[in-house]
Amino acid sequence: MKRLEDRIYDALRGTVAPVPAAELCVRHLGAASSGQAAAVRILEAALRRDPRFRRLPEGWEAVPDSAGDRLAALRWTVLSAATRPSGQGPLRLVAVTRYQPGADSPVECQIAAVGPTDALREAAAALEGLATPQLLTELKVLRVLDEAFAGGGLCLRGLNARDLGPWLQVAEDTGSVLPEPLRSLADVGWLALPGGTRPGLDTLLDFAAVATRRDDPFMDELAALPALLPRLAAELAIQGVERLDELDDALAARHAPVDFGPYAFTPADLAALPETPGVYLFLDARDSVIYVGKSVNLRRRVQSYFRWRADDDPKLVRIQRDTRRLRHIVLGSDLEALLEEAELIARHQPTVNVQLDVQPTPREKGIEDVLLALLPHPEAGKARLWTLHPGGQVHSLALARTGAPPETLDAVLAAVAAGLPHPALQVYREASFPLALRWLRKNSQSITFFKYHDFTDRAALARAIGRALAEPAADGPRIYR
Repeated sequence: MKRLEDRIYDALRGTVAPVPAAELCVRHLGAASSGQAAAVRILEAALRRDPRFRRLPEGWEAVPDSAGDRLAALRWTVLSAATRPSGQGPLRLVAVTRYQPGADSPVECQIAAVGPTDALREAAAALEGLATPQLLTELKVLRVLDEAFAGGGLCLRGLNARDLGPWLQVAEDTGSVLPEPLRSLADVGWLALPGGTRPGLDTLLDFAAVATRRDDPFMDELAALPALLPRLAAELAIQGVERLDELDDALAARHAPVDFGPYAFTPADLAALPETPGVYLFLDARDSVIYVGKSVNLRRRVQSYFRWRADDDPKLVRIQRDTRRLRHIVLGSDLEALLEEAELIARHQPTVNVQLDVQPTPREKGIEDVLLALLPHPEAGKARLWTLHPGGQVHSLALARTGAPPETLDAVLAAVAAGLPHPALQVYREASFPLALRWLRKNSQSITFFKYHDFTDRAALARAIGRALAEPAADGPRIYR
């Protein structure tokens, strides 16, 4: 499912004249005239942050691709993270640092922290004025990451890769559009610096001529980025790497290629995978499942595991070393893929998945009414109705776009309201409820949903579902009451 900015970008690329923001709101947000002023402000703020858009007096237009993939024109985003023990529990920090090569403005650094208040005060003192951490819920931190990912450009994983892993895992679980590939800051430094090994933090600090007195790799990295990123951009240009595709080619040449000899699949098989949501399973020589993953784009995600031979990522090393066969399941939406992934992990207990150091999340606030959401189905001519009950039940129902028999739909909705099973409903484990609820909350701006008691009776709700099924796919959210 495409984000709002992506849908607007695709639409603007096909226009010959700039489009006013008010018209974009009507087309993509369905904003009525009464609420259009606020919607225009929100939309323009989002487009200003995205380097793919340009504002002219007549309205907004898409920046041509030829200019957008030059490293000097791209926004560089570096994601850094740290997990620190404290007396009241772990303090988790994530920093999003943005840099525009050639711009006069300084690096923008946004740091969010999730943890005990006392630990936050200690972190604020350690930052020494570099930035002030904000006490945010994990969901708000994920929105910070969403903003970074959605803007395109060059996304780099900082040097604190292990600490960033749990954030990226949770971001994927809640529907973030993770950048593929998420390149390594050390890899880019490897291209710019002479030598045969990937540079560490000290080497990069020397390269940027940054003197630090903090005995903290996370703070040292943040302090070095304002000087380091321009030096990397300049050095890459000297070496003839000026475009994003040239960067990927240069990195591929530096890394050793993957030997596909042990595998029962080839690069051509990976290139033939569908670009749809789904789950994938890696199996070893005994046909045991060693890893289960999901993606909104199966081809792109699976290919990323075999782009080049891994040498510094333990998870990727194990996948490349132990995988022999690949299976995949095409699904209709990222939510369906997320819950199917959870079901398969619970069933197979794959060894690589359980090694992920994913931090426990705080208890989510529940819901007071039955929530229903209409999402795509992998088969043409169908949709899938998802239902969440306040008691913690998650069900789904496949519906033809032509609608279901009224008596069947009425019986299903009655069961849903009572939190009871029905033969037509697919039932998910209770552990799926927080995953589904977080996903729906995070993607509420791009889905069609219903609240059960907003309708006078089940017949009115069934009619609204029927209307939604008959309508073409929406460019933005539709809320039915």
